[in-house]
Amino acid sequence: MKNKIINKILKDLKLDAILVYGDSRDFRFYKFLTGIEPLTIAFVLLEQNKTSLIQFSYLVEDTKSKSNFDVISIRDDRTLKEDLAKILVRFQKVGVVGDVPFRVLSENLNFIDVTKEFEVLISYKSSKDVKGIEDSAKTLSNIFSKLEKEFKSGMRNEKDIEKFVKREIFEKGLKELFPVSICSDELLKNSTIGSARDIDVKKYVCIDAGVIKNGYTADMTRMFFVRDSFVSKSYELLKKVNSSIEKKVCGISVSELRNIYLKELKKIGLPDKLNDEYIGHGTGFSLHEFPVFFQEESKDFIFKSGNVFTLEPEIKLKNGINIRVEDMYAIDTNNDIIKLTF
Repeated sequence: MKNKIINKILKDLKLDAILVYGDSRDFRFYKFLTGIEPLTIAFVLLEQNKTSLIQFSYLVEDTKSKSNFDVISIRDDRTLKEDLAKILVRFQKVGVVGDVPFRVLSENLNFIDVTKEFEVLISYKSSKDVKGIEDSAKTLSNIFSKLEKEFKSGMRNEKDIEKFVKREIFEKGLKELFPVSICSDELLKNSTIGSARDIDVKKYVCIDAGVIKNGYTADMTRMFFVRDSFVSKSYELLKKVNSSIEKKVCGISVSELRNIYLKELKKIGLPDKLNDEYIGHGTGFSLHEFPVFFQEESKDFIFKSGNVFTLEPEIKLKNGINIRVEDMYAIDTNNDIIKLTF
């Protein structure tokens, strides 16, 4: 399936080859194609029915040990432009994917950016990738479960909450996907995103955290409450809306998903107006992947097997407080929905 789509991109755009960039910071396309994370700058060279890896000489043997692809050796960063030009000289038109530094691309070759086409391509994960993403999501879910117990036991200081989450991430050997977001009480009238302050949560708090485990991302949001209230009951209703929505995702478009949300919110008695920036997004190799639900180019995207995404509705209650819940989901080969977080 993956190779067929790549061959179609090559044919439709009349490309001789596609050069895919990866490094230790942004490896999503590289990992999708190879199953491994680059330790430094690296490339995947795609031709019709052929895949090769381009790697610095001192990493060639390590790369070969992790993959079954042919590995083309280049010298070092200082000669990168010259070495790439020699490799690509036999091509007339080359597609580039990712944040390829323009300093390494020869002016004598015809390059065309096909990153958007690959954004769509990596939205369809393999079963192996889904399992890796699920493992990352499970680990993050366990951190939130432990945090909830600590909160109920009296850990209310925002800084202490932040330290707890960061310590758990570090001790489990994970990478922090983004700074832990903590927003509580009256600040929730403005946003569900915030930075930890040295104050105690008085009523309610929204916590958003993300991790990277073995190159796979996980992202989730939970709210905790000091006592039952109108806000806590509304939050439980919002979670019920998500539970009903998740069963209807496969086969519908992003724009249809939004309309279903509005109907379900109204049906359950919640404000039927969504903060469009927080409906959901694709994820797995990086935090925000195609489709990002509020973007115009995503509205016609149809949810299918292999998609991994978040559902994170945010609404403003009649008292002005914003509430949000976020979970991760995948659609398996049988078109069944798998909830990855708990």
